[in-house]
Amino acid sequence: MQEMYKRVTETLKQRAQAIRADAIIGLSVDIDEISGKGSQMFMITVVGTPVHLKEVARVPMEKQDDLLDGELIQQKVRADIILENYKSVESINKDTAEFIATSGLREFVPLVFKAMNEDYGIEQTPKDKLEMLFRYFDYLPNEQAVAILYNASLEGNLTNTDKKVLIFKV
Repeated sequence: MQEMYKRVTETLKQRAQAIRADAIIGLSVDIDEISGKGSQMFMITVVGTPVHLKEVARVPMEKQDDLLDGELIQQKVRADIILENYKSVESINKDTAEFIATSGLREFVPLVFKAMNEDYGIEQTPKDKLEMLFRYFDYLPNEQAVAILYNASLEGNLTNTDKKVLIFKV
């Protein structure tokens, strides 16, 4: 199963590169089993949108006029506690995953990439928490999200290509 999974994502990647795309977003892989009359077959459906990324300038930290908001300081303290205590996605509860996703704090980028790159196996994926964590990029300004993902692809921080967001070098 894992081999078939890797093969179809690699095929999708090659087809995207053939049309000069340098990323696939919204990757979805569905594996179904069809059995009957003493035989068993598997059907794999892979869907993704090939896109061409533009490089954008790095977006500065969320600091304005040398002042920091008290709420921002509280969020950063909570972020430090989370980063210190949670080392894997399995150990993160849903409320913490929701905070990570909606906070928009850059401190969580390594943790989100770690979740993207971790190999959980098809059956063992903590899907609800991963889906929440992958929404992290939805809460960032578009330019900042694209810059983070683009730089991560150039730096090789996205190593596992079978997750929700797939970015690769051409």
